[in-house]
Amino acid sequence: MKQALVKLQKTEIRSFAGSTLPALFSPDPGTAKRVFEFFAANIRNPNTRKAYAKATGEFAAWCEARGLAHLRDVQPVHVAAYIEALQHRIAAPSVKLQLAAIRMLFDWLVLGQIVPTNPASVVRGPKHSIKKGKTPVLSADEAHTLLDSIHIDHGSPDRPRIVGLRDRAIIALLTYTFARVGAAVQMRVEDVYAQARRTWTRLHEKGRKRHEMPCHYSLEAYLEAYIAAADLADDPKGYLFRTTEGQSGTLTDRPMSRTDVYRMINRRADDAGIKTKIGCHTFRATGITEYLRNGGKLEIAQQMANHESARTTGLYDRRDDEYSPNMFHLTLNASSVNPNDPTRTVRTPIEPEDLTSERQIRNYMLRNHTYLLTDLSSGRGEYLTSLYKLLHLPNSPETFRQLKALSAQYTTAPAFSEAVLGQFYTAFPTVPYQQEVAGTTSSLSTP
Repeated sequence: MKQALVKLQKTEIRSFAGSTLPALFSPDPGTAKRVFEFFAANIRNPNTRKAYAKATGEFAAWCEARGLAHLRDVQPVHVAAYIEALQHRIAAPSVKLQLAAIRMLFDWLVLGQIVPTNPASVVRGPKHSIKKGKTPVLSADEAHTLLDSIHIDHGSPDRPRIVGLRDRAIIALLTYTFARVGAAVQMRVEDVYAQARRTWTRLHEKGRKRHEMPCHYSLEAYLEAYIAAADLADDPKGYLFRTTEGQSGTLTDRPMSRTDVYRMINRRADDAGIKTKIGCHTFRATGITEYLRNGGKLEIAQQMANHESARTTGLYDRRDDEYSPNMFHLTLNASSVNPNDPTRTVRTPIEPEDLTSERQIRNYMLRNHTYLLTDLSSGRGEYLTSLYKLLHLPNSPETFRQLKALSAQYTTAPAFSEAVLGQFYTAFPTVPYQQEVAGTTSSLSTP
């Protein structure tokens, strides 16, 4: 037993996130052992372990550069000075992570009687509050363009391109199930299964939580095509998304890493001509946003995303991104604008044949109708809120009457605004009811 312990101290204890323990954390074998146990025994999530190891390693290097050679020399003022310096270099969430890592490590050392007190316990981190996430999202059209741009054959349906099928299946999985990339790359073949005449996916999310989701019909087709072409059905315990041997296109038994998926996504986005700088989490935000835009409930989206709080799910809701201040510079057409008004920006109008869905038409109405605001310094919020709600109500004569009343209240030319709405409903036969427009009655039906 003693020999095994000595061997452990001489070899494995010195390993710290793939490198040697900093001198601050290894002045003696007992301290080094306790620090190693903090990462090996106290932290179970490998991503958290890696992040905390990096954070505490950087703090140790900062201390050593300032002559702090022993853990007992570290005082609250040193931790506070380090955190203050970080705030000028990195974002507030990253600073809070660094402080949390230092605080937890010293808590562990206090419990192990390595140090008498925790110098980080009294240090306060920066305040940080957000109402909308920063993850870039794609529109539904961009997501479809990305999926459709992936080549899945070598010029013949009889010769499927395995890599293309795999990449398409990964992107669809991230989008339709709101999965985290870490859960996607850990999937096994058996995690795609049939139940109640539907295909389901089983995700192993962070915290070792098992999360099961029914597949969207497109995702089901993509997964089945990939599994059949790669001949993975006979290997249920093998990884679902595997790496390839160089440029051969032959799959190995090794799973793709998160970095592999990130590089693949950016390569596919470049090929599809998508300019948005996206990442793996983009598809989680895109899926949640489109689900909510199409009438889904936030509580259901929370369950699908496997979030503990609906507030977290709300951070992924980017529907309001379409209604930015830029919309105030959009116009209907050149003839609709006073040429002597320097605040107006003339743009080529969208033609009826360019609009193929009711959602596109409603967004067109919202952008162009907003231009008629009489006072750009006041009334924006009330007008936009009311208009947004009306344009997302079911089509009915009452909705149309409310739109006309709203235009009369907030816009410069109520008569002109009403005429715009009337011409719009006449030009685009998408409203499923009989509507009186400009003294006439036209039968409009959904395409």
